[in-house]
Amino acid sequence: MKKTILFTTLMLLISLLSFSTLINEEGNVYNLNLEYENGWVKVLSHTLQFGGNGTNFDFVEQGGQDILFPFERFTADLELFDKHHVVFLYQPLTVETKVQQRDDLVFNDTTFASTTNADSVLNVKYGFPFWRVSYLYDFLENEDYYLSAGLSLQLRNASIIFENYDGSKVTVNQNLGPVPIIKIKAAYFFDNGIYLETDADGFYASSAFINGADFNFEGSVFDISGRVGFELKDSLNTFINIRYLGGTANGTSQYESTRWSESGQSENYTSNILNTATFTLGFEIK
Repeated sequence: MKKTILFTTLMLLISLLSFSTLINEEGNVYNLNLEYENGWVKVLSHTLQFGGNGTNFDFVEQGGQDILFPFERFTADLELFDKHHVVFLYQPLTVETKVQQRDDLVFNDTTFASTTNADSVLNVKYGFPFWRVSYLYDFLENEDYYLSAGLSLQLRNASIIFENYDGSKVTVNQNLGPVPIIKIKAAYFFDNGIYLETDADGFYASSAFINGADFNFEGSVFDISGRVGFELKDSLNTFINIRYLGGTANGTSQYESTRWSESGQSENYTSNILNTATFTLGFEIK
């Protein structure tokens, strides 16, 4: 199985390298860079509460998120006229765990009672994958370094599910929505082929005017990375990347729950605080 995955990854890199070489001709007004990262994510802290009387659930202490989980990321950077960048990102992020309940838990006005038998096993799914499109402009650029800044629009695709062992009791919260973000990217290149790069996306809103709703709701997202890269050849780099990925949501939604996948709780209060760190090995094909 491991040999098959390694072979598939190598073939994918070779195919992408050939594709990139074919389309990125010298003198073109565009240039396409492709990135792939693979590694692990560690949940540093993660708490969640649904409803004013709900349990403030600790995913690390109570929900089984105390180990490492696989992590990957896909990025395509389309450079136009040497100064403009349109960046497309897909970030899968779904963690599914199973734990033995030790206390009574309340989510969305639903009580999951703790017992001594198999009914006390809790299946937990925290899905928060997202797509992001960004625009960057190169304000500073030469052979040694560059500095770019711009805006991103992130589309979150959240799905949070708590279910008891036999499936007789379940609560579901799902949400699809856009998030505007500020983006900064910079790098410095050494003469020996090694380079340092940082990439930061961040956003915080605590008012209805900024977050796009007609009521106050606090929210934030931060995606900050630092990497050490190695130029292998003109069209291929590899890198080691460390990333902080986290965010918050806190407030009472005034939207009416109409879909069966929405909570339908008497008080639509949510508190969700997530902090993670990732370590990945990646490849960039230029």
